[in-house]
Amino acid sequence: MTDTILISTPTDFLRYFLNKRNLDAPDGRAIYAYKITKAQYNSLKKLLTEKWSYSSSSYACFILYAVEYLKSEFQVGALNWE
Repeated sequence: MTDTILISTPTDFLRYFLNKRNLDAPDGRAIYAYKITKAQYNSLKKLLTEKWSYSSSSYACFILYAVEYLKSEFQVGALNWE
C-alpha cells in the first residue's frame, strides 16, 4: 500500500520532500540521489498538472519530476547521470 500525499502547492511539496529527508534545504548531492518514492512521484505529477505556476518552486518540482521520469519511465537507450 502506498502513502497518499496531500499537497496543495509546489512550495508545500518541496517542504514535505525535504522534511521527509531531515533537510531544511538541498544538501548539494546530485538530484537523482534524493530517491523520490512512487507516491511522491505520483503526487508531484498531479500537482504539476493541476497547480502549475511560473515560480521557482514549480520549476524545482518539475526538475524532480523530470529526473524521476527519466529514471523510471524513459525506455529509449541508456542514461548516463555523470
